[in-house]
Amino acid sequence: MSVFIERQGTGSLKYDGVECKFGVTYPDMVSMWIADMDVALPPAIQNTVNHYISSSAVGYQSVPVAPAVVRWLAKGGTYIEPEWVVPCNGVLSTIFLSVTLYSEPDSKVAVIAPTYSPLYDAVRDSGRNLQVVSTLQNEDGEWSLDITAIDPQSSMLLMCNPQNPTGHVWRPDQLAEIADYCRQHSIMIICDEIHADFMFEQPFTSFVNASIDSTENIIVLRSASKSFNLAGIDNAAYAVCANNHVRDVLNNALDRRHLVPSPLACRVLNTAYSRCDDWFFAVLSAISANRMLLVNARGKLPDTLRLHVPRGTYFALLDARTHSENPADTLLHDYHLALGSGDPEFAPGFFRLNLSTSTENIEALIARLTICSE
Repeated sequence: MSVFIERQGTGSLKYDGVECKFGVTYPDMVSMWIADMDVALPPAIQNTVNHYISSSAVGYQSVPVAPAVVRWLAKGGTYIEPEWVVPCNGVLSTIFLSVTLYSEPDSKVAVIAPTYSPLYDAVRDSGRNLQVVSTLQNEDGEWSLDITAIDPQSSMLLMCNPQNPTGHVWRPDQLAEIADYCRQHSIMIICDEIHADFMFEQPFTSFVNASIDSTENIIVLRSASKSFNLAGIDNAAYAVCANNHVRDVLNNALDRRHLVPSPLACRVLNTAYSRCDDWFFAVLSAISANRMLLVNARGKLPDTLRLHVPRGTYFALLDARTHSENPADTLLHDYHLALGSGDPEFAPGFFRLNLSTSTENIEALIARLTICSE
């Protein structure tokens, strides 16, 4: 039995919001553009929410999340101390806040690209100067970084691991090199690890475990929202930081700005990380099967379409830069594919495909892309 469900007609942005997003829709549209999964809410989380809202104890409460976070991260090979955990109400809101807390106005903030646009927005909207540090892709689809491209005068580095939208999983040696370089130049690292649970063919290494000598200037941010498909429900995010002073600054700022998670959000996080293991690994297995369908289909695509199926995230990356004069229009209007734009500002022509969907959608995608070569 498939873990994937039908979401058309439910108000889903991925399906019912296509016309609003792209300006057009087609009856046979294959939609893979936004980062949520076509799966139902885990039953244990449904029970937690129902129990909470039907109870009378819904006032201000203290609901610890660190024990559940420590347990879940350890299952994935990331080892932290409970006191390193800082609950917050969202990864992005905390990234925006962190830029203002740990860098000065008009200072330079580096962002590793390609990435998703909110990281650029966090720099620009806070009055900092954006430095885009582009990674390079080789013939095998792997991405690498010239560490010296990061300006040593930068006050901060923003990045993702796995990288969004490329799905690149940073190797331990790459992370250690970045961490050591930034420590030497007093550059604060803020790393979004929200997709870290989606690993294929290699284990995940978190920044907090990458370099023994360089954890003091690092904050990583994670959440259960991607792993358990909680985008439409109140759920908690959290930062992980080993530095006492940096952690205290963040904790105090979150509290003053009322950016702490609600009691319900903390309960949802605890349930996800403590009672939904089987549910998550069933979803991961289904995504893995979809990945293999794409891997096996790559040789059928025309030379102008290169499909990279990365080891991290539930995305694939389509390189259509040479496919047509306007690949976005071609894919949308000729092949009826509603795809994510990847990084249109600094990596135009790449498209992000969400693989957490039915086998039928994956097969329809392959059929459309294969037709391009006929």
